[in-house]
Amino acid sequence: MDQAHLGLGYNVTREPQVRVEIASVWPLVALMKRGGAFDSRASLDLAALDRLPGAIAPKSFGIGAMIAAVEAKQGLRFRAIVETGLIAALKAFVQTDMGCTILPRFVVESEVLAGTMVAHPMSKAVFDGGVAYLPRREGRKLPQAAQLLVKHLKTLLVFAKA
Repeated sequence: MDQAHLGLGYNVTREPQVRVEIASVWPLVALMKRGGAFDSRASLDLAALDRLPGAIAPKSFGIGAMIAAVEAKQGLRFRAIVETGLIAALKAFVQTDMGCTILPRFVVESEVLAGTMVAHPMSKAVFDGGVAYLPRREGRKLPQAAQLLVKHLKTLLVFAKA
């Protein structure tokens, strides 16, 4: 955050030197390849997700921290065969039908709309508390282009619910 004017975070720890420009609640969803071996038409519960091979973000990421908290609270461990901070790798894991992943829906909205992935909300509201943030360093004046970008982002789906 020291060199960039703006960032995008999910379920991040708030810091006093970081100002949140926009925030919006986005629950995590289970993602599978549409029509693939792991695609389930029913709502998934944690026990069902626990039995599927998965790819997840590490605990050092907001998404991974939220998954780890749910694992601890529910007394289970997801069958993660891949752990990576690369969103593209998590998406590729699903697109090649190797299993499922857990991400905020806005990350894969284009794939869901294109019909290549299906997003399953969880039957329990355990992943409902995640928040997408657009942060910037406190006290830093944004250049005009960044100000216009923030104004535009406020109209997009990701932050329109804020």
